[in-house]
Order: sequence, then C-alpha cells, then structure tokens
Amino acid sequence: MASSSSTAAPQVYGADEVNAVVLDPGSFSTSVGYAGYDCPSMVLPSHYGEVVDDKGEKKRVFNDSFLYTPRENMKIKPILKNNIITDWDGAVDQYKYMFKEMAVNPEDQPLMLTESTMNSYKNKEKALEVFLEQENYCAFYAVKQPTCVAFAHGKATCLVVDIGHDLITVTPVVDGFCLRNQVIGTNYAGAFLDQQLKQFLEDKSIDIVPQYKVKSKNTVYWENKETKPQFETKNYDYKIENSVDEFSKLRVFQEMKETVLSCNLDDNAERALDAGKDKMDVDNDEQRYFELPNGLNVPFTDAEANKIANSLFKPSDVLGNGIVKGWEEPHVGNIIETIGTANDKSRQRFQWRRKGIKLCRR
Repeated sequence: MASSSSTAAPQVYGADEVNAVVLDPGSFSTSVGYAGYDCPSMVLPSHYGEVVDDKGEKKRVFNDSFLYTPRENMKIKPILKNNIITDWDGAVDQYKYMFKEMAVNPEDQPLMLTESTMNSYKNKEKALEVFLEQENYCAFYAVKQPTCVAFAHGKATCLVVDIGHDLITVTPVVDGFCLRNQVIGTNYAGAFLDQQLKQFLEDKSIDIVPQYKVKSKNTVYWENKETKPQFETKNYDYKIENSVDEFSKLRVFQEMKETVLSCNLDDNAERALDAGKDKMDVDNDEQRYFELPNGLNVPFTDAEANKIANSLFKPSDVLGNGIVKGWEEPHVGNIIETIGTANDKSRQRFQWRRKGIKLCRR
C-alpha cells in the first residue's frame, strides 16, 4: 500500500455548541458578541465620558450617542493605548455596561477575551482577577487576537497582518500559538493616516467643525483657500472640553478613510501613460468629494487619496517628502521594544497567593 507524503491539516475544535461570550477590545472600538455568530452584538468606541455632577461626583457614560453629544463638565478619555488596556477602571465599567445590555449571565455563560500579542503579564493577572473574582464568570479564557484570526479562516498555521488604529503588527501563528518574539510591527497605522488627513486639510486652510457645533448648513464645494463653508453655528451656554472636540474629529477621520482613501500599488505616472494622458490630467479629472459636517465638500484626487493610503505600506514616501507631526522619528519595526514588554514575564504561570481561587470554576 503506497504511503502519502502529505500531512493532514490539524483539526481545530470549534466548540460551536458552547454559548460563550466573546469580548474583543481594540484601540479604536470594542466589540462583544456570542461565539459562532457572524457579527458582534454590540460595538462601542474604546472611550468613555466622565461627567462631574453638581455634587462633584464623577460618573462614567459609554453610550456612543451620548459621547458624541457634548455635556457640561464632561471629558472623553481613552481606555486602551497601543491595543493594551491602560485604564482598567473605565474598561471594567464599560464591559459591565455591555454585558448588562446583552443580559449576560456570568454563572451560565463562559467568557473569552481576545488580547494583544504584546499584552503584559500584569494585565493578564488583572483580567483574571476582574472576570473570575469580581464578575464570577463560570469560565474564562484569554486568547491572542492573531490566533482568533487564524482559526476564523480555518488555518492553524499562517501569517497574520493586523492593521489597527495605533499599531500594525505581523504575527506568525504556528499550530495555533503566536510566536511572540517574532512579532514585527510599527505605529504607521490608522492614527498615522488621521494625522496626514489633518495636515492635508490644514494645507487647504480647512478646519474640521464637529457635528454638534453645526445647527444648519449649505453645500459648498472647495475651490481654493478663499472658499469658506456656509453654516450656522450651534452655541452652548457652557464650556466644552477639548477632548470632546478631538473625539468627534476621530469619527470624521474614520468616515474619510472608509469613503475616500484607497490603496493602489500602481504608479500614477504609469497609469496616466496607459490611459494616454499625462499625470496632471489624471489628477485633475478623477476627483472624489468628502462632505465635512459643516457642509464643505473637500476634493480628493486619486493620486492624493492613494498616496495617503499607500503610506501604510511605504511610509518612507510620505516621511521623505514632508514631516508628519508625531511621526518625526522613523520606526524600525521592533514593536515589542517600543511598547516596553520585551522583558515581561508573560510565560510564567499565574500564581495566586490567596487560597481557594481556581482558574475555572465549575
């Protein structure tokens, strides 16, 4: 009987019959849902609003509609940085809010938390303490995000490229395990594109006005630096914190990236020659507009949109022609050294000093 040299792919147990809750936090948004479903049940920004009442007491709010509407004495604060939880008090309150909206019963439903490959040992301990001791989940499991991506595509071994808001990482996954010491990443990610879009608008003398400041507007198309938007400003009788403005602008940049930017690895000059035109004609003819909240429509040529989007793959093209504020120093790609978790005790077993605590309650 002839033997085959091919090796059968490992069978990964999906556990579809387990009604587990999946919590997936990220630098820009946090998703929560049920295992086996195609889409998350709830997606919220990875920020919260801190409101101070008349008695001086602080209250956290997480509803996205509430966050985009200014309130007196309200500040917007981030929960994660570089895809790692930095504000655990805000994170726990947000997760409680999401679980309550979904009517999750911790005694009957296990929880799976996705975590960054660069997550610290201290954060792992904190997650176990929160979800097992405080929230009393019947079972808890933390899994690396690249491993989830690999299994979702039916692969136990693959190379996962994760483009996020703060970081871009490339992680090798072998038999479901992430090779942490081989992770390569940079900070040329979504926030890098946001800054380029901000400078692109500043070069055209365009200011971003948040939606909550616009009472009414007329459509105006930008022609030159003298073009001004026509809108009526909505005034408030209290001071609005700068963090509320910056948070509202993040939504504008996100919509701009989703609707305007596109990657094209072909050189613009080659595309122009193929079409029988020179590069200047291509830039002038092919334009798309993005309407700002104040009604001003900003033109983007294909060359401009492609240049910004392609900077994710060739940041040297942008950094060489002009300085992007906040990214003056080049990044070599050793993201673990940059974040500071290179010497972290992530491989140690979790040791609990108090007795009677188990990793999985029955």
